Amino acid sequence: MHHKAISQNLKHLNTLAVDVSANNYIAINSYDQLEHLHRLGLLQEKPIILGGGSNILFTKNPTSPVLHIKLKGMQLIKETESSVLLSVSAGEIWHDLVVYCIKQGYYGLENLALIPGTVGGAPIQNIGAYGAELKDYLHNVSVFNMETGQQQTITTDECKLSYRDSCFKHKSHQHLLITAITLKLSKTFKANLQYQSLKEHIAKNNESTSEPQEYTAQQLASAVISIRQSKLPNPLHLPNAGSFFKNTVISSAQFQYLIQSTTSNLIRQGNACEQHQIPHHKTENNNIKIPTAWLIEYCGLKGHSNQTCRMHENQAVVLINHNHATGIDILNFSDQIKQKVKQQTNIDLRLEVNVY
Repeated sequence: MHHKAISQNLKHLNTLAVDVSANNYIAINSYDQLEHLHRLGLLQEKPIILGGGSNILFTKNPTSPVLHIKLKGMQLIKETESSVLLSVSAGEIWHDLVVYCIKQGYYGLENLALIPGTVGGAPIQNIGAYGAELKDYLHNVSVFNMETGQQQTITTDECKLSYRDSCFKHKSHQHLLITAITLKLSKTFKANLQYQSLKEHIAKNNESTSEPQEYTAQQLASAVISIRQSKLPNPLHLPNAGSFFKNTVISSAQFQYLIQSTTSNLIRQGNACEQHQIPHHKTENNNIKIPTAWLIEYCGLKGHSNQTCRMHENQAVVLINHNHATGIDILNFSDQIKQKVKQQTNIDLRLEVNVY
């Protein structure tokens, strides 16, 4: 049984390309390994769980064990005339799963194409894009309890999924390691086009198709992929973690204040005639969600840079490590962005990445 911890440089295992090393790295290729590590007492000191490394910022060399989850496999658990239950191991690449499902005729995940990372990271973050969220398709989550050594199943309700959040992000559940998820997917394709940019993109690229219901799942996924590629830099060329900050959710009173303060600021600058609208939409509980990219751009920080880091010039919410930044460099740079946005808008930005 392979349980040997090795020393491992993590620079190529995190998409921000932060150069740190773990002296206690273990690649997890089988469920038996987890049970074995538990019996040896190696899971007692809270390990760091590493998947695709696309949502993590290392600020130092990790001293805790780093478990790199490489569990593979997909299994059809149940099939009816209208839907399927598909179990997917945590180490599978998320985008590969989306492609596989479209080929198989299992629908629902098209809007989530090209989201980086592994399947195990998907529920932690409740990944979402273009009007779809994982919680709409998640049936349950299989976890390994690192305290008891037992396998458990957690229902979607128990996952407490909300915008970029879940029970797994909170201390009470950090002893649970996700080993697989089960998805409930439809055998009938219905295009989710509630995002205007997506609707426009797919219409423009399918001029021969007049009715949205005639679009295929492949056309929808291709549209999502091409929009994402036009906005988001490839981490292999420009190290980044996708959206570094979460989108901003505020009360309608705060939103009114924001409208007034940004409008008066533009008038002061002599831009009063500029068409001034803050992109936003209402959330389920009547709060207002605003793209953080808009706030960063409004504050003049799109493309803002220092020696090691910069905010992307096409997608303002993406922080790029452009010159061998350390994790501390990145954290300090993001703090400056937060301070400037707070000064100008009175809004506190929240990080989307997990910081170690």
